[in-house]
Amino acid sequence: MPAECKIRMSFLLAVAACFAPCRALAQEENLPAVSTATAQSASVPGAPVAVPPLPGAVPADEQSASSVPAAAVAASTVTMNVNFEPAQDRDPMRSPQDFADDEYERNKVKHEEEKRRKAALAAAQAANPVPLDPKQQAKLVIKSIKLQGIVGDQAIINDKMHSIGEVINGAKITKITPEGVSFTYKSFTFTKKMAEF
Repeated sequence: MPAECKIRMSFLLAVAACFAPCRALAQEENLPAVSTATAQSASVPGAPVAVPPLPGAVPADEQSASSVPAAAVAASTVTMNVNFEPAQDRDPMRSPQDFADDEYERNKVKHEEEKRRKAALAAAQAANPVPLDPKQQAKLVIKSIKLQGIVGDQAIINDKMHSIGEVINGAKITKITPEGVSFTYKSFTFTKKMAEF
């Protein structure tokens, strides 16, 4: 017997075994059972499949459209009008950067005027600097000095090695200790400690 026939036979036996519990259940409930022949014919391609009708079912040829009144169909049908209005008219396929670019393009003239105004203001301030009082100048100098380390009698300040007596941004180094460096700027004296990076 060829292998294809053996496979087909084993399939038919498996289908028949599946219908055995259905046949037993149908006999308990007095339903017509599906025969093994019907199951076997179902497995053959193109063969008609016999399905027994359910008890109490009306055959399809006896059913008609007039058996259900139109008023009952209309009463059981509910019509709903759903009107969806989104909160935004935003295209969901566009990224936030696309919207930012659009916003910039719409306000490009304003942005360029603002840039020109800021550039003119910066140029005017550079041409006519507003004099700061000495205390504000001292604060700016203190901020500009970054103590990064101390090596013996030298200090690493703003990425360079400095020793006592050198001037950094207008402040003179007066003392270097393992704890910090002392500076003098005009009449002000201040100390940068190693904990202050």
